[in-house]
Amino acid sequence: MRAVTAVSLLALGCTACTESRPDVRTSADGTVTVLTIPEPSPDDPTTRAALDWAGSRGDQPQVAVAIGLGAALTLVGSATGTADPEFGVLVADRPSPELDAGLERGDFVDAVRVPDPADAAAEVAVLLAHRIAVPGELFLPGAAGPGNTTLELLREAHAPTLDAPRREGRPLILGVVWTDERSSDTGRAAFRSRCAAAGGAIRLVERQTEDPAGAMVDLVALGVDALVVDGGQPARLGPAIRAARAVGVPVVSIAPDHPTGLADCVVRIDAPRIGQQLAEKIHRLLGERGGLVISVTGPDVPAGLGRVHLGMLEALGIPPGHDADR
Repeated sequence: MRAVTAVSLLALGCTACTESRPDVRTSADGTVTVLTIPEPSPDDPTTRAALDWAGSRGDQPQVAVAIGLGAALTLVGSATGTADPEFGVLVADRPSPELDAGLERGDFVDAVRVPDPADAAAEVAVLLAHRIAVPGELFLPGAAGPGNTTLELLREAHAPTLDAPRREGRPLILGVVWTDERSSDTGRAAFRSRCAAAGGAIRLVERQTEDPAGAMVDLVALGVDALVVDGGQPARLGPAIRAARAVGVPVVSIAPDHPTGLADCVVRIDAPRIGQQLAEKIHRLLGERGGLVISVTGPDVPAGLGRVHLGMLEALGIPPGHDADR
């Protein structure tokens, strides 16, 4: 078995540690160590202490894993000025020009590109608007893994509908309700790109709101053919979703915490599979000896992406939340 040491600098759900001594956790079999500190920052003493600790273990191969581009840039900035950092940075995030630029500059050694659920949701909404059956839940793997077979089969079988999605001789109207500004930044681009590719066959109507249920009611009244929502409490959204479906307007959710069955289809990233892809890259980068992994999760992580970290830990054989050996 490869001996892998994991150092986790988590933004969410982690045990706080002192500035002088980060929290160190060891797996039950003694082969894995987890160091957890609060959200990393270039000026944070705890971040510096963790990097110094990693530097003291220079006899081990090392790699840093950043869940989110912001975390990667923070880590690169934190390493600036240190004596020859031993680690390269592996990034998991949605595709972006900034991510490509970082890879080209050599800031990052590799990346797992995480799909944006909005890309698939636009196609799912078109299919549902044309009364084409879609599963109640779709999981999207990272670009490095095999695709979602169900979605690929639907694309192949209904390509004419997706390529020219007019309904009853008029443009198809998609209503999108955004509640999370972080996800709306990338999501808007995905939906607008989809509409542009349709050559005027799709019209997009968007709402950024703290009242998604009210926005859904308004969009149904405007005559949308399908709805997409990125968040909101299920209990409050339920009546609005049921009202939309009752008048023939299907609803697609891209919220990671929405239960299956709340909408006609819930589109999610496949966090365990993406975590497995990260673990495979880690093993390739570290080699057979194993070594040290520094994992950071930044404050700008889109909804659902944070779960990738847990998938990576599981794939590396690290039990999350295991009590520390003092």
